[in-house]
Amino acid sequence: MLSRVAALEPVIEFPDYIFTQIPEARHLPGTIGIDGDLMIKLLDNVCREIARNGCKKVVLLNAHGGNFGLVALYAAHGTAEAGERILDALAQSIARAVRAIKADTAAKQLQDEFFAASQAPA
Repeated sequence: MLSRVAALEPVIEFPDYIFTQIPEARHLPGTIGIDGDLMIKLLDNVCREIARNGCKKVVLLNAHGGNFGLVALYAAHGTAEAGERILDALAQSIARAVRAIKADTAAKQLQDEFFAASQAPA
């Protein structure tokens, strides 16, 4: 997804962040889950280092549903107020994206076709 965004807007794409907390799957053989508090410290450190190197805006792109909890936990890591501001900003950006899709008739047609096909009996 980020490669597609980069084709439209200038971005600096950092390598995948491969660590995660995964308490719901720790019982499965081969699962390596990082403790939540360590994950927050590590993610915070990575974001601060990206900012220290001159990037003024850091966007976390979640590519796995299991990481949504981590993003929310990280958002709430600072003050409750900061967490709320981050969640509000995420909601606003999603709303803008939805409005843009609705305004783009070609994108809306593709979206309608996709949903119609996904509802069709197999």
